[in-house]
Amino acid sequence: MPGCSRLAMVHRTLRFGPFELSGSKRVLWCNGVTLPLGGRAFDILVYLAERPGEVIGKNELINHVWSNVTVEEGSLRVHVAAIRKALRDGQCGNRYIANVKGRGYSFVGSVVRLEDSTEHVSDWHMKARLRYAPVSPNTHRRSSKLRSVRLR
Repeated sequence: MPGCSRLAMVHRTLRFGPFELSGSKRVLWCNGVTLPLGGRAFDILVYLAERPGEVIGKNELINHVWSNVTVEEGSLRVHVAAIRKALRDGQCGNRYIANVKGRGYSFVGSVVRLEDSTEHVSDWHMKARLRYAPVSPNTHRRSSKLRSVRLR
C-alpha cells in the first residue's frame, strides 16, 4: 500500500496464575471470564507483566501511562490498587504486584508468553482486507488460494 508505514505491532498474550492478559485485545481474563479493568490500570498491568521480576520506577510507569501529562503519584497508587483488586492480589497467598519501597513496583508472578507474533501494520491491514473480501461462488478455484493466504 502506498504511503503505509511498516511499523511492527507485537501481539502478546500473557498467562499468570488463572489469568490471561491480551495486550492486543486489551482484555484481562480469569478462567475465561473477562474482568473489568480501566484503561490506565490495564496499561500499567501490561507494562509490569511484560517485565516480570524487574523493578519499574514510579516515574517510569507514570511517564509510560500518562505521557506528556502531569500526574501525582497518588493516581498511580489508585490504579495499582484497582489492579490488585481485579487480580485478588494477596488473597489465598497469590501475589502478583510488589511495592519496592522507595523504588517502584515489580510484577512478582510467574508469566508465560502464550503468543508472540510480530506483524507489520501494512501486512495486518492486507490480512484484514482479505478476511472480509467477498468471494463469488464461481471462483471456487481461487477461493482455496484465498483461504491459504488468509491463514498465513
